[in-house]
Amino acid sequence: MNKKFLIVILFCSCFLVKNFFCVDLEEKQKVYFEGKDFSVSYGKSKCFLFCLDENEISAKLAKTIGYDLEFTDVFKVFLKKSDRVFSKEEHFRLFEKEEVDYSIYIKTLENSKKDYCRIQFCLKNNYSNLSEIDEVFEGPLKDLVWLGHKIASKVAEILTGRPGIFMKELVYCKFVSAWHKVIIRSDYAGNGSHEIVSGKGINSVPCWHPLLNVLFYTKLTPSKSMLLAFDLKTSRHKIVADFEGLNMQPSVSEDGKKVVLCLATTGNTELFLFDKDDSFRLKKRAFKQLTRNNGNNVAPIFLSNGDVVFCSDFETSGPQIYYLNMRTNKSKRLTKGAYCAGPSYCKCLNSIVYTKVVNGVFQLFTLKLKDIDGEVKEEQLTFGAGDKQDPYWAENGDYIYYSYRCPDSKREKRTMQIAVLNIASKNTHLLTSGEQPKSFPRLSFVDKKWD
Repeated sequence: MNKKFLIVILFCSCFLVKNFFCVDLEEKQKVYFEGKDFSVSYGKSKCFLFCLDENEISAKLAKTIGYDLEFTDVFKVFLKKSDRVFSKEEHFRLFEKEEVDYSIYIKTLENSKKDYCRIQFCLKNNYSNLSEIDEVFEGPLKDLVWLGHKIASKVAEILTGRPGIFMKELVYCKFVSAWHKVIIRSDYAGNGSHEIVSGKGINSVPCWHPLLNVLFYTKLTPSKSMLLAFDLKTSRHKIVADFEGLNMQPSVSEDGKKVVLCLATTGNTELFLFDKDDSFRLKKRAFKQLTRNNGNNVAPIFLSNGDVVFCSDFETSGPQIYYLNMRTNKSKRLTKGAYCAGPSYCKCLNSIVYTKVVNGVFQLFTLKLKDIDGEVKEEQLTFGAGDKQDPYWAENGDYIYYSYRCPDSKREKRTMQIAVLNIASKNTHLLTSGEQPKSFPRLSFVDKKWD
């Protein structure tokens, strides 16, 4: 790879710039609020989670479910033991005397399937004694924690009316050395992390297919750039694009038929469109160039209406966020002023989140796209110390993942880590640790299936 492309790579990078993870609820979760230790308990629904048997399976599920529910910052869960389900009077007494809103009961049932488990699960409203959930869940023993995530997802949706993120998978990049970066896979909270892409070179900028359990990523070596697709079901890697120059950052349309991506065949990065139907008609892979502005155009995002949001520096000395109308092929600048980059889209809110420099610190900003034809107003989401980059908005709109440089007096401890911001509570949960920098967190669209 020649020197010109190496410069483009560095420039684009600046743009974007235990046993299987059961956590003891009695250990204090590491929670930050704008760089300071912070934990909100006021207003949380109090839950008692009872194990009805002395069983390792029930205990592990209880810890997982409790961890998930507390992660929402809506519930406070206490793990208990009991030999029976309480009576109506006892439930009401818990509500009235101890202000416990819900009682949850877990019991392991007999099972004829080898390496499988069946769980009787009951969620009681202590005030009314009504069973919000009373059913049997089952799953493979080797995926026991994911069974806990599945149960917690149903609890959260019933009690809050919001779909949870517990069945989603998180990927992010981990820096190993100057020319070696790997991609890590974990659950939504960074637990159970392990390498899934670890070959030589820089494996970076992961992004998920919206319909399939497929992860795209770019592999950079000193002489080549390739865009690859990793099928998590078959564990196979397939080359998607290996044109001369950069091949990176695909964004797939909701129907899976179109892809917008970045190619740098002329020295700068331009946006190109791949249309499956057009390619089928032409009987060859066809790429249509969308931008021709001689700037660095990166981080494209397909919106639900078929238009594209992207980042470019073609008008200013630094990157800004733009809106590309795919029908007119005209671009509109959405941001002004300082460095703005790394947009991520939330369909349910019809908004984007991005990072912007304020007084030398990377902060998170949001912008509603419903006002696209008029004056667009941005809103600052974070204000504290510590850089916040590479934001990614969870599909349900409740969480924003990002790379976080924790503020610390000792510079060697200021390594970039993965964090997630709870929009409602404003709490930030730090998900990773260690001396190796992490970046580009991306949460899957598709729920995790049993391995």
